Amino acid sequence: MEALSLNRPEDDDTRLVTEFENVWVNDVKSPFNSEDTQKEKKREREREREEGGRGEDTEKREREREREREKREGEREGEEREDTEEKRERGEGWRERERGRERGRREEDAEKRTQRRGRREEEAATEEERRKGETREKREDTVVERERERERGKREEREENTAAEREREEGERENRRERREEGTAVERERVKRGHSSGKREREGGRERKSREREDTVSERRREKEEEREGEREKEEEREAE
Repeated sequence: MEALSLNRPEDDDTRLVTEFENVWVNDVKSPFNSEDTQKEKKREREREREEGGRGEDTEKREREREREREKREGEREGEEREDTEEKRERGEGWRERERGRERGRREEDAEKRTQRRGRREEEAATEEERRKGETREKREDTVVERERERERGKREEREENTAAEREREEGERENRRERREEGTAVERERVKRGHSSGKREREGGRERKSREREDTVSERRREKEEEREGEREKEEEREAE
C-alpha cells in the first residue's frame, strides 16, 4: 500500500504519523479500506506533510478523520437500511399483489362453479319438464286410446246386435218357410202315419235349429269378447313399459 511507502525517516513528526498510519492500515479491518478511502488518506497525509503538524495535531486530525469515517459509515448504513426497507416494501407489495391475484382466481373459479351448477340445475329442470310432458302426453294418448277402444266396443256390439237381429229375422223367415214346407209334408205324412207323429218331428226339428242358431250367436259373441280382452291386455302392457 501507499501508506507503507511513506515510512521514511524524514523527521520525527512525519515518522510518528507514518507509523501510526501503518499500524492503522495494516491492523484495522475497516469496510472503508477501499480505493477512494486510500486516495482520501493520501491527500490528508500530503496536507499533513505540507502543514508540518505535530503528533498532537496529527492525533486530533485522526480523531476528526475517525469521526468523518463514522459519519460516512452511518450514512452508508442508513442508505443500506433504506435500500433493505425499500426492497422489503417492494417484496410486501409483490406478495400483496400475488395474494390479490390469487383471491381473484379463487373468486373467478367460484363464479365458474356457480355458473356450471346453475346450468346443470337448469338442464335437470328442463329434462324433468320434458319427462313430465312425455308422461302427460302418454296419459292423454292412453285416455284417447281407451275412448277409441270404448267406441270400437260399442260399434262392435251394435254390429253384433245387428248381426244377431239379422240372424234372428233370417231364422224366423227360415222357420216360416220350413213350416210352410212342413205343412205340405204334414198333410202327406198325416195320411201315411197320422197327425201325432208328424207334429213331434216338426217340433223337434224347429228346436234343434233354434239351438244351433243360438249356439252360433253365442260363439261369435264369445270370440269378439276374447279379442277385446286381448287388445286391452296389450294396451296395459304398453302403458306399463
